[in-house]
Amino acid sequence: MGLWGLWVGTQRQDYKVGRMSQFRIDYLESIGFAWTRKRVGNEWLPDHYSEPDLEAIARIIEETRSGHDDLPPSATEVLRTRMNVGRRLAEALQEYLDKANGVADRA
Repeated sequence: MGLWGLWVGTQRQDYKVGRMSQFRIDYLESIGFAWTRKRVGNEWLPDHYSEPDLEAIARIIEETRSGHDDLPPSATEVLRTRMNVGRRLAEALQEYLDKANGVADRA
């Protein structure tokens, strides 16, 4: 199993045993994450799949971007790293949203 499969399995297990925050659940559901799967012939397919919620993705982008540019000089390296990861997440989600909405690449 590759890293992607391990990550997906971890998300499903954390959800199943109640170790996942509601924000994370909402986030994953907004992008159409399949919590369960079923075997159909030789394939494992999502048991339940919802279409990505583009409005929820836009809210996540806005929430992730807001306030991340004003770190004080005393901010720890861990906080700076966390903000950079959040910024990259927002950029990736924006790219996804643009493609989903048929927007041409931004200049």
